Amino acid sequence: MKTAIKTIFFAFLPFVLLFFACSSPAGDTGFDSEGETKITISLGSQALSKAGFAGDSIANWGDITFVLELTPVSSGKIIKAPSYTSTATSATAQATVTSGFWDITLKAYWPTSASSDLYAEGSVLNAEIKPNVNTNIPIEMDRPGGPFTVNFDLNGGTGTIPPLTNKGLLPDATGMNAGLPFFYWTRNAGGGGTTFSANTSYAPDGVYNTLYAQWTKDVSISVTSPTGTLTPIVSSLAAYPAHDERSESFNVTIPELATSETVTVALATNTYGLSLTGATTVTGPLSQSLTLTYDGMTTVAQTTPVSVGLTVSTTGYNLTGTPSVSATIIDGKVDTRAIPLDSDNIKYFNIFTTESSTMTTGLPLHYKLTEDIVATDLRTAAGDLATGNNWVAIGDNFTRFNGSFDGDNHTITGLKIDVASYIQGMFGSIEINGTDTTTGVLKNIGLINSSISGDQSVGNVVGMIVSGGIVENCYATGNISGNTANMVGGVAGQNWGTVQNCYATGNIDSTNLVGGVVGLNFGIIKNCYTTGDVSGDTNIGGITGGNPGTVQYCYTTGQISGSNQIGGIAGNNSNMVEYCRALNKTITNTGSGTAFGRVAGADTGSLYNQGRDNMTVDGATVSGTWTDINGGDVNSTGWDTAVMWSGTMNFDPAVWDLSGVGAVNLPILRDMPAGTQNPQVIP
Repeated sequence: MKTAIKTIFFAFLPFVLLFFACSSPAGDTGFDSEGETKITISLGSQALSKAGFAGDSIANWGDITFVLELTPVSSGKIIKAPSYTSTATSATAQATVTSGFWDITLKAYWPTSASSDLYAEGSVLNAEIKPNVNTNIPIEMDRPGGPFTVNFDLNGGTGTIPPLTNKGLLPDATGMNAGLPFFYWTRNAGGGGTTFSANTSYAPDGVYNTLYAQWTKDVSISVTSPTGTLTPIVSSLAAYPAHDERSESFNVTIPELATSETVTVALATNTYGLSLTGATTVTGPLSQSLTLTYDGMTTVAQTTPVSVGLTVSTTGYNLTGTPSVSATIIDGKVDTRAIPLDSDNIKYFNIFTTESSTMTTGLPLHYKLTEDIVATDLRTAAGDLATGNNWVAIGDNFTRFNGSFDGDNHTITGLKIDVASYIQGMFGSIEINGTDTTTGVLKNIGLINSSISGDQSVGNVVGMIVSGGIVENCYATGNISGNTANMVGGVAGQNWGTVQNCYATGNIDSTNLVGGVVGLNFGIIKNCYTTGDVSGDTNIGGITGGNPGTVQYCYTTGQISGSNQIGGIAGNNSNMVEYCRALNKTITNTGSGTAFGRVAGADTGSLYNQGRDNMTVDGATVSGTWTDINGGDVNSTGWDTAVMWSGTMNFDPAVWDLSGVGAVNLPILRDMPAGTQNPQVIP
């Protein structure tokens, strides 16, 4: 037999035995006719192993595709094309050809694709195929162009790893770069492309002769942003559950992390006062919660969501993409960014603005009510307030509220304060903040069935309004008691600012300087009315008890009683009361005083008003003029038409709804918080 053998070296140089079988087992001739021979190539489990490379058998190669190429040298014919069978440990190729000389080539491809550049090849040239002759020819297989060696570049690490000179398992470089974790091998020094993990099979291919260690791992962050709104409101008062509107949780996922891998997530530098608080580590690929916190102080000049980038601060991890977390922050710094208040946080707003640890932060801010509030939404007496109380007055004589509160035409029902202290009301004291006229403002709020009791400067809405403060578009239906207090009013205890477009229907009772709207007025009261009874000792009035200020465009209908300086509009006027109507039924003397009048009990200022002609004052009817304490006489024919208010009394139809006035029904205020206005003259 004439043979020519082409030998190509490969790292593992496996041997393949080629069997040309011309004899067959019983029952199988091995050929179809004279001159035809069946060729069988069998690869045993060790046939692909070379001494010194134990274990590099078919089982370790994974799936292999074998191709048997048969080419006749002179003449010859393939009777039956090659067929193949293989398992994890063996492979067989069979074909039937005519006798003669053949070039025989065997190739093994992995992975299973004949187009792959990873294959082994062995050739037998000019093999003579004879019938009925068994011939064993060894074939050495290799990829053309070998041998190949793979070197390992630690790519910044230290140490030595021997090259890989046969197909085998890739080494682990862990610990060869101080402070950096080893992740995988790549064919590019800068990373990217196909990655190869340690302890996995790798076959040299002559194209990529170096693998580079990668000490950083590409990761991505998927974010589910918080849905709540961040505000400065915070409370840690022991009597209530902790409440912190500065923080919201959100979820992140880093899918590339292994179960035991942990990285630290950081928030990019930002101008919004945002940071991550609490745990900032993420372990494994599952969704985990982080906490985003606003410092409560930084100005955030928008109410639309802000977005801040997230980073990975753990060495060795390279963040891909530009992940970010978004949040809505309402800083309350200006009235157009007022902090929303509702039934869930109204009590915490009260704590935030009255507790010593937070009040200096809370008092200058702006707030807006977003829904009606009932008593059960307010504070409780449990370890916090006296029995029955549910509120603490916001601001006192030294630390005043100088932000703003907009009720947004909502109501608060059942607010209760009963304390032996000065300056009491929903707000204790308010003042303008510098020259900012949007501050020191309380507006658009209705207090229903409130009950306020204190010792001095007591009002439903506010105890004391300091210069520049404004209370507007408010009403109160609750009763006020000042115990033995001075300066008590249905809306405000004392006013150095402005009270406008307000009404009160509750009964007011105290000692001195008691008024249906304001107890003592140094400022301006205009466009207000009262229907409740007002009683006390001295300086008692339907609108204000004492008036060193200005009262305009007001009326009253309730019963007024006291012992001295008692009037339907003002108990004692020392400045100006004009365009007001005292429509009370009676002014009652409960003592031995002598200063009583339909409009004012005493006057050293300027008056221009009207008084109900059949009103009894200290038991008798009286008459007067526009400029004296009794005012000009007026009866129902003088107030039963709109023009009698807009023309005679200069009531502004843009402020007052005059459409329903009559002999009994009186003007009502426009654009007030929800509630029914039904002021009437008492027959």
